[in-house]
Amino acid sequence: MWCSIFLTKNQTGYRLEDQFIYLTAFEAFFEENGHCQVRCIDTINGINIGTWVSKRRQLYRKGKLPKEIIDFLESYPDFTWKPKQYKAEKRFEEAYSAILKQINIHGYLPAICAPVYNEYTYLYNRHQRKYLSKVEVEMLEALPGWSWDRLHDHWISKYELVKEIWRGRNIKISTVFKGHRIGAWCSYQRTLHAQGQLHKDRTTMLEQLPNWQWGEDLETRFLDWIDLLKEYSDEFGTCRITQKNSYKGKSLGYFTQGQRFAYKKKTLSEERIKTLEAIPGWSWKQNRNDVHFELLHKYARENGHTLVPKKYSVDGNDLGQFVQRNRRRFRKNELPQEIIHKFNQVPNWIWKRSSPGWEDFFYAVRMKCDIEGGFFIKSSTVNEDGLKIGSWCSRQRVNYKKGELDKEGIELIESIKGWEWSSRSLKS
Repeated sequence: MWCSIFLTKNQTGYRLEDQFIYLTAFEAFFEENGHCQVRCIDTINGINIGTWVSKRRQLYRKGKLPKEIIDFLESYPDFTWKPKQYKAEKRFEEAYSAILKQINIHGYLPAICAPVYNEYTYLYNRHQRKYLSKVEVEMLEALPGWSWDRLHDHWISKYELVKEIWRGRNIKISTVFKGHRIGAWCSYQRTLHAQGQLHKDRTTMLEQLPNWQWGEDLETRFLDWIDLLKEYSDEFGTCRITQKNSYKGKSLGYFTQGQRFAYKKKTLSEERIKTLEAIPGWSWKQNRNDVHFELLHKYARENGHTLVPKKYSVDGNDLGQFVQRNRRRFRKNELPQEIIHKFNQVPNWIWKRSSPGWEDFFYAVRMKCDIEGGFFIKSSTVNEDGLKIGSWCSRQRVNYKKGELDKEGIELIESIKGWEWSSRSLKS
């Protein structure tokens, strides 16, 4: 047979060496993989066997392939001249077997849900497009309880759930109702409609829902963001939020920045403008200084002082650098009176950061210990702002031993996390 093949291909203009190499490679592929379903990208021993097989199929369709090579390829049981048909048959067998397995487990045809939902959908769609052979249709209809209306009934049950919770606004994609992911189902129907794959009757039924929209319901999304912004305003008393800041896992900062940008470009509708302006604390001017001042007020309330460390930041806002920079501008008489007034309204604000008092050192020590989770300050320690807090701690211990600390001072120092009046444990 080999000699006959070589002779034929030589007469038809093929190089004998090449045919021998590819025939050998084809055999090697079968032995290695146990089948002949070669893909175009498949190689064996560095030989692109996939391209060779694809080319043989083209010659076969044109009637130009030698009979000896046809006989050779057809001698393999699962070789086919129509690979797409083979794949479809294989997929049908897998779907059929999965459904049959569920019938054997439960004793009846299971509901259209995981783990056979995809199989049902695949078979139903191929039947609708008349891609299933007569034999395949008969096999499915022979299954106990099989019905082609089963998928339609499943769709109707989802539709009825949507009708129950429909309020004239598109449902959020995350919505779950009675254990069913109704929001995701609605989104999938829109996708099918956009692809032209949704049945006309189903399209009509969905459009009967008041205010149903096939496109993305931007108004619904906008109102969802507004509800979230109102919650933020109720909690913090303001609508100023930095762009990178999130609230309840949502990028609320990006939303507010987007609305201000649209307002500036005059592309925001009058209705949306009124909706935003009705929220307490809303402002169209998002001054970065305003964000820093709000953070500074919050810092002062929580810590009782304004000795913000130089590297301290909140949600990407460098509050420490903001404070340092404006103190420096104040000393150089470069700070506008309006900004000076805002700083003076901050509780416990001090301008002369270069001349700290007892409380300045105390708050600096307490903050460092809170951040580090304990007292790890040595006598030589200097904080980020240049305060010699280690020397200050040593001086307080000396004053304590001499009885020169009042009761209030002692209570404040003992409130420092990990504080000890003895410095032995800190010696290296």
